Amino acid sequence: MEIHTLLNNVSRLSNSVGNGNSYTEKGLESKVTPCVDPVVQVVVGEAKERLKKLEQDYQRTYKKYREAQLIWCRCYLDEKGFEHHSRRAGYCIKDSKNLVKELQNILGSLNIEEASRRTETPNHFRQILADVPRISSKKHVHYLLSEFKETNRLREAATERGAMILAKLIKELEKEKEKNDNILRDKRRVQQGYTEKIKHLQDKKEWICGKWDDERKYMLRLKKVDDGVEYFRPDSERWRHEPFILPYFFLQ
Repeated sequence: MEIHTLLNNVSRLSNSVGNGNSYTEKGLESKVTPCVDPVVQVVVGEAKERLKKLEQDYQRTYKKYREAQLIWCRCYLDEKGFEHHSRRAGYCIKDSKNLVKELQNILGSLNIEEASRRTETPNHFRQILADVPRISSKKHVHYLLSEFKETNRLREAATERGAMILAKLIKELEKEKEKNDNILRDKRRVQQGYTEKIKHLQDKKEWICGKWDDERKYMLRLKKVDDGVEYFRPDSERWRHEPFILPYFFLQ
């Protein structure tokens, strides 16, 4: 039941104070003692105004509370996106460094192989280069020999260049990851701020509800109404104690 229901009840009770009518709408048999004291009427009016103000304060607070929750959820999703991006960049940097080590090992093996060929007796590679032109004068054979020489040369050059390119790639990925990590820290800082704001608004809602209960009890004492008349908070029990719990899929 909304707070305006209470205010309607208060209005009916306020009218009954002045004329002494029986309040029997909910089965109450007792009569309210007639009271024409203008001071009491003023106090009742002030209490009604305070109740209205508390209702307005609660509605404004609850609106801010829901807005803060929505912004918190957006920050949470953004944070998870940047966190995933940063994690993948870290994996890629690690894989690239491992590949650079492999290429450097291959390059080292090629250098060792080249050194061994120079001391090998006979040196098969140099022997082939010397014998093929003597054996055949065909252009096609000479072309194949040239291709073989070029391939052997490019193998070492390509391995070395591949390691250099990967080193540049690693630097770019590290810059990208650093930028992403800075954004991630900002997102977490904003999210933490809204977490504290949500807690503050939740406490304010509790405080307003407590004040509303105090005003209700004050009016009940003031008007000496039987316990049969029901009053309700501006929010329901569920709203008052509503915790801010993330949906289940956010926690995955």
